[in-house]
Amino acid sequence: MASAEDSISHTSKEDKTNKAEELALTLTEAISLGDVEAANQSAGQLANLQVSVTVSVHKDTYPKDEIRMKVGVEDAQSQSTVPISMTVYSHMTITQLKEKVNRDYGFHPSLQTWVIGKRLAKDPDTLGSHGVRRDGDTAFLYIRTAKKAQLTKELQQREEERRLLGEIYTAVNGTLEARGTATLTPKKEQEVLVLAPDPAVAPKPPKPAPPPLKPKPKVGWECPQCTFLNKPTRPGCEICASDRPAGYQIPAQYQPDKEEEQRLHSEEMAMLLYQELEM
Repeated sequence: MASAEDSISHTSKEDKTNKAEELALTLTEAISLGDVEAANQSAGQLANLQVSVTVSVHKDTYPKDEIRMKVGVEDAQSQSTVPISMTVYSHMTITQLKEKVNRDYGFHPSLQTWVIGKRLAKDPDTLGSHGVRRDGDTAFLYIRTAKKAQLTKELQQREEERRLLGEIYTAVNGTLEARGTATLTPKKEQEVLVLAPDPAVAPKPPKPAPPPLKPKPKVGWECPQCTFLNKPTRPGCEICASDRPAGYQIPAQYQPDKEEEQRLHSEEMAMLLYQELEM
């Protein structure tokens, strides 16, 4: 059983946290209203509590215009930088930028290292804080190997599932808030309609179970280093960046999916842009 001192300590920490949250909200409201005196008072009380606080500018404060940012991409195996172009916003954080690259190009956030304006960009930073505010502003992206980033296939899968659950939770909450509060009727009070079988009608024989489906053949090449099954068109492993086996041949009848077509198109456009810059 917990001692009385432990219980008092837990209550004290909880009270401190609640007070800090209340002061943070008060500070946010005071700053948005331009109330310098109230902001100074709230900030002073927060400092006395000695708690960790994150202060950020709301995205509505930034311009809402799209920005075409030029990005130089390089990895551990490339001999030169490949230029690409991305559509971003100045209020985007580096975390959001990494997620966008993960969705568009398939590089896990932990494999990405961003350098903007000769500074190493940290996840909470915004692009605006690094000077990205207009078309043509540049950034540099270095893709690390999965081994150096200590990224495993299992960890990547868990993080992807966690991200999907977060999106589902946000979508469900938004739907419930839009509908408002509803009153649910307990099951005991609901009318239940029960259909009794007609004894004059003979029951239909059960349908035979369908034959088991044959497993689909694996399409792609298996990485000799991490055993990840890559899509046929990838020149290197998506997880550890190892080269595709030299003897592998893309099946003649293989049709790339939309994600592959988008990636191949992006690589083709990046190479054309790079060749133009070299001329």
